[in-house]
Amino acid sequence: MTSTDAAAHGVDAAPALSSRAALLRAPVDPATFRALAQLAVGSGWLLMAGTVLWVSVLLCALLVPALGIGLPGLAASLFVARWFATVERGRIAVQTDVVIPSPTPPATGPVTWGRAWTLLVAPLRDPRAWAAASYALLGTLLVTVGLLLVATLAAGAVALVVVGAVTAAAASRSGWVSACPGWSCWSPRWRWRSR
Repeated sequence: MTSTDAAAHGVDAAPALSSRAALLRAPVDPATFRALAQLAVGSGWLLMAGTVLWVSVLLCALLVPALGIGLPGLAASLFVARWFATVERGRIAVQTDVVIPSPTPPATGPVTWGRAWTLLVAPLRDPRAWAAASYALLGTLLVTVGLLLVATLAAGAVALVVVGAVTAAAASRSGWVSACPGWSCWSPRWRWRSR
């Protein structure tokens, strides 16, 4: 399946929002675990490789005005950006079963000394290399926000469960619970009191 025919195959962007049963099933659904795995692997990959790539592009771009010192480094960084995009497409294909078609490769020819300048400037004129470098920055920012959001929601869910359990335990020990407080209704102690 490619990214362009995903809708034709019935792939839904948010299956948990399709019905109430799907929403209740979402925390234990295999799609949730695949999404968390994609976030974990993507965050590690993008935070390492994407940050190194983008810092390299920025540093070399800042050194270009200084007598063109950064020009070879910028060309090399953009060449690495194309490689980064290829690896990222492969990672997405493995984790989501959606194949993103690769763009057309840049035109290459025989390497001669007269074409050295052309070969040096070719990555700078390649819009796909700039798009890959921009994806590294944007992907790093988005995966960081996503990872923080998931960690915050998971910590909040655990905190709510712990606070609820501690509150219920404290309320049952203090004796100020007059009605059936939920979990206490099923305890043997409550059944003994109600008889």
